[in-house]
Amino acid sequence: MQSTEIFLEHSGLGRPVAWSLGLHLAFTGFVILFGVILSGRRGNPWGAGGGGEAIGVSLVSNIPLPASQVITRRRLSRKKKPTRYPTAKAGR
Repeated sequence: MQSTEIFLEHSGLGRPVAWSLGLHLAFTGFVILFGVILSGRRGNPWGAGGGGEAIGVSLVSNIPLPASQVITRRRLSRKKKPTRYPTAKAGR
């Protein structure tokens, strides 16, 4: 008779952990090796030199932001109070 309780069955974690560790070490080694190989191939830093349509860039310590707008009261130019309901035109 087969048991339906899945928590009683245990599988070994040794093989998956070994694969995970090996792949992580391989990837880390690849990144380090790639950095060492390309460390001597440094070109011009960004914004240096330039030519053609290149744009030079530089770092700034802060970015100027626009001042906050001051809210003022609007005043109507007419002195007559507006009517609540428009009057109907005669002849309709």
